[in-house]
Amino acid sequence: MKEHPDCPFCGSGNNIIDTFNYPSGKPAKFRVQCQGCLAATHWCDTADEAWAAWDKRAKATKAPKTPKTSKTPKAPKRGRGRPPKGKGK
Repeated sequence: MKEHPDCPFCGSGNNIIDTFNYPSGKPAKFRVQCQGCLAATHWCDTADEAWAAWDKRAKATKAPKTPKTSKTPKAPKRGRGRPPKGKGK
């Protein structure tokens, strides 16, 4: 089985072939979809065409670098939480 590149948008390697079968009996359509961010190729006539489109797109777009540590930004400081004087009663 051929190795395909990771998602060019999120870097996930969890990519699947999505198949659409027409109820009317038309030939099925195929696309590759990332299970990390749901990016997908256009619908193609064959699975091989869908993988070729994915490979071309992945080569043209670089995945973002994942930070080694994730820091949660601190919430902005607020006032003391008291209502203004003279209001509320």
